[in-house]
Amino acid sequence: MHGARARGNVVTFDLYPYIYPSTRLVALIPEWAHDGGTQRLRERMQDADERARMAQDPEFARRDYRAARVTNFHLPEHKRFEGMSVAEIGEAMGKPPVDVLCDLLLAENLDLASVRISGNPVTIREFFRDA
Repeated sequence: MHGARARGNVVTFDLYPYIYPSTRLVALIPEWAHDGGTQRLRERMQDADERARMAQDPEFARRDYRAARVTNFHLPEHKRFEGMSVAEIGEAMGKPPVDVLCDLLLAENLDLASVRISGNPVTIREFFRDA
């Protein structure tokens, strides 16, 4: 970036100055499973064959299910999972990630979130200096 600017190029970029990004947990479900809308997604999440297909999806299979923390539980029986990773919840429930995600999302009306650590406070300060 510095070299490009030194050569007279205009360099810009977007910056998300937060080391704890979050998103809806349902975003971890493969994109194709969302085709047809929410009702179709729920049907797929209830179907054992579709869950197996999700688990085999390359994007789904390569995720690090220890990286993100699950939050926003509403049901009292799930409050104990608040702040745990999908992998940790799976260990507690004796289930693989696909079943953890589908079971909890269905029970919680798809209204769960995930938070992860991404970035470094020092790096973010450096970005601000260069912005």
